Amino acid sequence: MECNHRNNGMFKSPPRVVSDTKEEIQEKASHLDQNYATKSLRLSRFRGNNCTIEEMLMTAAIVREVVLNAPIERVWKALTDYREFEAWFQLVLDGPFRVGEVTAGQLTFPGHEGLPFWLRTKAIDAPGHFSFVWPIDETAGPNDSDIKKKVTLVDFMLEPTGHGTRLTLRESGFGNLPEQMRSQKIRDNGGGWDIQLGNIRSHVE
Repeated sequence: MECNHRNNGMFKSPPRVVSDTKEEIQEKASHLDQNYATKSLRLSRFRGNNCTIEEMLMTAAIVREVVLNAPIERVWKALTDYREFEAWFQLVLDGPFRVGEVTAGQLTFPGHEGLPFWLRTKAIDAPGHFSFVWPIDETAGPNDSDIKKKVTLVDFMLEPTGHGTRLTLRESGFGNLPEQMRSQKIRDNGGGWDIQLGNIRSHVE
């Protein structure tokens, strides 16, 4: 489903070689979709407020929620201090996050080392809300004339709980993509965020 579209490197699925007939491919795809939907539903029930793949496709957004065994100040620093962000997100950046400005760098994520990375910070409201836009794929630059159609919005929202900090992640804006590309990108980034939320958990707990 990726065709010639390249998405953000760390969330990119590995290429596959297919030699089946058209009918065999359609039959396998049907079974895969059913299995994926069933697995997603189970995961959503386990995670509480997390969306199933069907819900994500309908809303054109990814939502994840985790409770971290760390105070809100610790989680906030891990998100907004660019050196700490580098450590758990696995990249190197050229400087701190500032509202309205671009922060750029390269991935160090295993298997995707050296791929370009950039984001533009939209909000830093301590200690509850950090957000930025970033490109749909590495071919989009921050100065592209139609960049608004080539980025998604990432929001991190924090609130204290009796056991630590509830972190809610929302990535939205996939509605700007063609339908086929949209569904693949949501799947890719959804899996990527599962990895990254595990990374920040290990970093702060």
